[in-house]
Amino acid sequence: MPDICVICLEQEYNAVFVPCGHMCCCTTCSSHLTNCPLCRHRIEQVVKTFRH
Repeated sequence: MPDICVICLEQEYNAVFVPCGHMCCCTTCSSHLTNCPLCRHRIEQVVKTFRH
């Protein structure tokens, strides 16, 4: 089963939040966030990740 974005529940997650390090959202959804949905820490940067 693929790792699905916790916001849209459609896309695979591919963005990691700095500084908390959580990876739970796709880049589209993460662009609308200011705080991590898992730990509520402020997002200073979003880094797109690649699996292949």
